[in-house]
Amino acid sequence: MKAFPKVVIINISILITLLSMPVYAESFRCNSKVVMVGYSSFEVKDKCGQPQDEEDIGYVMFDGEYASVKRFVYDFSHGKLLKTLEFHNGKPFKISDGSRR
Repeated sequence: MKAFPKVVIINISILITLLSMPVYAESFRCNSKVVMVGYSSFEVKDKCGQPQDEEDIGYVMFDGEYASVKRFVYDFSHGKLLKTLEFHNGKPFKISDGSRR
């Protein structure tokens, strides 16, 4: 029986590693760092700086429980989409694109 070449074993290992990593559909890049749903508001501010707008929505019923909701808006410059982050209990719950400025 012939042994597999090292290149094949390495490629299979890389493929298994990549397939086992979680996929984050709701994320964006700011200051060359990635922000994803699940980061704390402190982590987001640390990576992106102060938002251009920060709104305290208050407590909202979600999935049968009340959540403290805040909204951050980031404008990364002319021609780029606005990014709006909605936080539930201090963690980004939703990241959405706004209009270009």
